[in-house]
Amino acid sequence: MELKFSHTFEENRRLNLGWKPIIFVYLAYILIMSLVVPTTSKVFGWGDLPSVLLAYSISAIVCLSLIFKLGRTPVSLGLAQEGFFKKWLVGWTFAILSLGFVFLTNILFSGLSFVYNKQFAPLLFLLLLIGFAVQSFMEEFLLRALIQNQITMKFGVLIGILGNALIFAIGHATNPGATILSIVNTFLLGVAFSLMYYYHDNLWLVAGFHASWNFILGPVLGIAVSGFDLPTTLLKTSLNMNKVYLNGGQYGFEASYPVALVSVIIILIYVSLLRKRESKVV
Repeated sequence: MELKFSHTFEENRRLNLGWKPIIFVYLAYILIMSLVVPTTSKVFGWGDLPSVLLAYSISAIVCLSLIFKLGRTPVSLGLAQEGFFKKWLVGWTFAILSLGFVFLTNILFSGLSFVYNKQFAPLLFLLLLIGFAVQSFMEEFLLRALIQNQITMKFGVLIGILGNALIFAIGHATNPGATILSIVNTFLLGVAFSLMYYYHDNLWLVAGFHASWNFILGPVLGIAVSGFDLPTTLLKTSLNMNKVYLNGGQYGFEASYPVALVSVIIILIYVSLLRKRESKVV
């Protein structure tokens, strides 16, 4: 199967701006995150969560403004506005179904138990919803819209997908509780996200999936998100540490075999969809 350039990649090739705009955007992102988080935490006495949320929000505005100023178009990033909210919601739904399978598998095989969290904080919960929406969008913008696009221009679609997924996995390798399986699963999820971006030719669906995955996993289900616990959750979930292969232990579901299965299924679905699309073109 030959993986041809999508409309997004063709637009990026037409602009032919190279790595320079991406380097500027990454430098701006690193500068904002490194300055805003410690400054607001120290000067205003804010905790980490609101400081990180503010930093992500500022970096989103600055980085998008900068990349457009440097010549990139919304289409070249997969950010076409037509039907963007519907695509974002489709991504949310897809992630809910995927995590629902993992959660129900754990319930069925006694991998966890849960109760309603009496210390649930609705306002903080809403803040987390906004935070994960912005954070997930920024990760997808930086990795898929910028890095995957540029690697694809140089080495082709397949290397763009795999190389981008490898960077995604390496970025999570030092998280608390990370294991070999969590790194493998993060790579598989990175491949799945990259395939979504390539097949749908837009960033909105994969950004919605990523936001939904993090938010449902953490603030709703009460499971660690890539090794990080959340300050408030709807459910108070206890993991059976004798069945870490099912629930992922300290790292959360992303270090479990059910997530590996879900990731492989998503990859196979998109490979099948791409084969069907390519056969129609021929």
